[in-house]
Amino acid sequence: MCQNNKQSLEVNFVHISNKQPSLAIWLAEEPASLIPILNEVAADIVAEVYPDYNKIHSNIFVRIRDLPVEDKLRDLR
Repeated sequence: MCQNNKQSLEVNFVHISNKQPSLAIWLAEEPASLIPILNEVAADIVAEVYPDYNKIHSNIFVRIRDLPVEDKLRDLR
């Protein structure tokens, strides 16, 4: 992400599920609670490794991909 000067860190849900199953369950059940925490931790790590990265992007966003959750069309209303 940083090598390409991007602002979003894409994380594969399957990788999380394999390494930290309890985190994957929490992420699937309560993404609104967990995503801000992941964003903050990612920003802290980026700031440690690349101290001047905030001059490029002030925020870092974690994006979860390949989340195996299916919603029924009626539930989306």
